[in-house]
Amino acid sequence: MIGRKISVGFGKETVRGTLVAAATWMPKYDVTIQDKKKYINSNQSFGSIADTEDADIIQEWSEGDISGKLRDQSFGYILLATLGQIASAVKETTAYNHTATLLNSNTHPSLSVEVKDDVEQIGFAMAMIDKLKITAAVGKYVEITAGFKGTKGVTAATAVSYTNENEFIAKHVIVKVASAIGGLAGAIALPISSVELTIDKNLDDDYVFGKNTPNDIYNKSISISGSIDATYLDLTSFKNAFLNGTMQAMLIDIKNTDTTIGASSNPELAITLSRVSFQDWSRKSANDNLVTQAVKFTAHLDVTTSTMISAILTNTKTSY
Repeated sequence: MIGRKISVGFGKETVRGTLVAAATWMPKYDVTIQDKKKYINSNQSFGSIADTEDADIIQEWSEGDISGKLRDQSFGYILLATLGQIASAVKETTAYNHTATLLNSNTHPSLSVEVKDDVEQIGFAMAMIDKLKITAAVGKYVEITAGFKGTKGVTAATAVSYTNENEFIAKHVIVKVASAIGGLAGAIALPISSVELTIDKNLDDDYVFGKNTPNDIYNKSISISGSIDATYLDLTSFKNAFLNGTMQAMLIDIKNTDTTIGASSNPELAITLSRVSFQDWSRKSANDNLVTQAVKFTAHLDVTTSTMISAILTNTKTSY
């Protein structure tokens, strides 16, 4: 078999760590989720110069990545597991807004992940998002890579079934900055050629007496960072903020304006960062090329509003 024959699906767990059937199957570029084992070698002496005579498994877990296009419905499960909570509401007719906000808890919702190939079908419970990366670049689809950690795999049997979903390309992406969130709506979209956003949840596996599998998997402090490549046209967009240490609000709005859902809505993922600092700035200025700038940013908590990140996913799914 080739990798194209491998399918991956996931669903929201009702009881944490108890496997549920996959609620959605996601077309992917690659999936590397698999069982991991940690061994300890015995180094007692039996009158021989051999350094070990036995080995035992001391930890068992699962780990790996799923990468693919950003798709408007299946991504909701990843968004829920990443930020921790989603509130769903009707936008108009059959279009729904799913507003994800950061849950101030070290026990974010867990997923069950199923991986099926020609040899076996394995389910991994208590699958927690360790790191999520969203990437958009000119000439490419908007893509995601989600890193997971979970418990060891068991046999699963959910039937594979794919659903038509909406996708996004570079022309569907805009990036705005403003001095505060309230100014983002009226801000001008910047001439960006690529943007990458990484959400790192710093997972910690909790092993206790009585078993080799994690008793739980906790998300610790969350860190959010990213990078931007843009045409260099002025000082106000990024350079002055970098030099002066000026904080900005940022909107990354990914909207498929070629597709209508409901009566007049579009599939969309709008990510708002309440407060970012630009901690690295550089310029490329080769003689025969356009002058461009590369920026790295870090997101911070806005103490006034107690927010760091929020996202609104718009699609035709009623809830997550």
